[in-house]
Amino acid sequence: MAKRPKPPKPGQPPPPVVSRPVRFVWGQVPGATSYTLQVGSVALGADLYNVAQGNVLTAEVNIPIGVRYTRIVACSGTTPISTTRDQMVVVA
Repeated sequence: MAKRPKPPKPGQPPPPVVSRPVRFVWGQVPGATSYTLQVGSVALGADLYNVAQGNVLTAEVNIPIGVRYTRIVACSGTTPISTTRDQMVVVA
């Protein structure tokens, strides 16, 4: 059974509901030579998807249905230089 998302805090929008495959788009980070997309079943997790995307700014991924936490890690060579905050999505 898929987890239900926690209700948003007052003034905070609910997480988006998306269908599979999920399309991710992110902005360029100065100095980054590659990006890694991470998707977890828990906050800060990367148990569902943790794949280097190269020097592109989009990815389309077929991740399992449920509440998911996503982030992008920007790297210079093999060194992480920036990580986005977790963004919660509901995959339906």
